Amino acid sequence: MSFNPSSSSDDSQPETDIAALTSTMHIGSIANLARNSYSRVIKETVPCMVNSKYIVGTDHIVWPIYFEDGAQWIIRIPQRDCSPLLEKNLQANIDVMNFIGAHTMIPLPRIYGYSTNVDNPLGRPYVFMQLMPGKLLWERWFDPEWFIERRRRTIFRSLAEYLCQLNRFELPALGTIQIDPISQVLSVGPILPTPESVDEEHASGTANKGPYFSVTKYFHNELTPKIKNEEDEILKADLISLRMFIRILVDPALDGPPFVLQRPDLHLQNILVDVEGNITGLIDWDGVCLSSPRQNGYAGYPSWITRDWDPL
Repeated sequence: MSFNPSSSSDDSQPETDIAALTSTMHIGSIANLARNSYSRVIKETVPCMVNSKYIVGTDHIVWPIYFEDGAQWIIRIPQRDCSPLLEKNLQANIDVMNFIGAHTMIPLPRIYGYSTNVDNPLGRPYVFMQLMPGKLLWERWFDPEWFIERRRRTIFRSLAEYLCQLNRFELPALGTIQIDPISQVLSVGPILPTPESVDEEHASGTANKGPYFSVTKYFHNELTPKIKNEEDEILKADLISLRMFIRILVDPALDGPPFVLQRPDLHLQNILVDVEGNITGLIDWDGVCLSSPRQNGYAGYPSWITRDWDPL
């Protein structure tokens, strides 16, 4: 897998915050924790090396980890400080990722260990994941020598075959997916606000929303408090107009259940392929714990093949 070490894809995150976080992360502590986690998996101790060149993503900082027996992991550490809401979001996403990994052949990263709180040697939440094989698609897609028709078709076929495996799971409502640990039956609870939106949503009284049994109802409830709290009259008028068009925008045949699982963030940098274009890994499953309308779920087109959405 290719990395862009010590680089950031999120200009909104101050460099001082990144520096402060990474300065508290000791490579030796990460290595000890990874070694102990791996020993619980294979029942023996294998030395490892942590790459000191970290990768900065939108919400996480990542360190690659290499074991002497050839196993390769990453550790993902959230940039945001720990909070009860962050703990719930992390656990919900981990549960759904593990469920998808156990019930499909989709090549998503296997989770080897995690902590959703600060009660661990690192003092921050973390997740150990498999480092997926292959090369990032964005490194292949614009290479005219590699990107021939046969490989283009292989990419689309491979991606469609994997994502279609999510069609076997249906949900009764829009909300946070809950999984019974014994029966593995899926149910849906209220929508957890993201850590980024929690202050806004608590201020507007929209925290812990749902579950919703209608897409129209969901959009209506999303827009109403925003209209109420918007001070700019022009923006408020735009939001009111948008609310008026909800019933036109939503296909009545797709307004209610069943709802479906989300797909991962299908950005070119989150898809890994082999030399022939077969998908070897789909990464960045953040937000997969929320159920989705059918028209916006696993069957949605990636933005990089819809030129009307992404003309450049």
